[in-house]
Amino acid sequence: PPEVWNGGVGFVSKETIQAHCPAPASDIQILRCGPPPMNKAMASHLEALGYASEMQFQF
Repeated sequence: PPEVWNGGVGFVSKETIQAHCPAPASDIQILRCGPPPMNKAMASHLEALGYASEMQFQF
């Protein structure tokens, strides 16, 4: 990222998801977009945090 970037960097962890996403609920949908390794890791983290596969959408 550019030197003036104030956002996150690195891998998306369970802690990052918990800090930036709403808690799992029946009205929550998580949209995933990125390279295959990132999507695979995020799907695993999301499942472990209680987001059912039906709540996750990859594009």
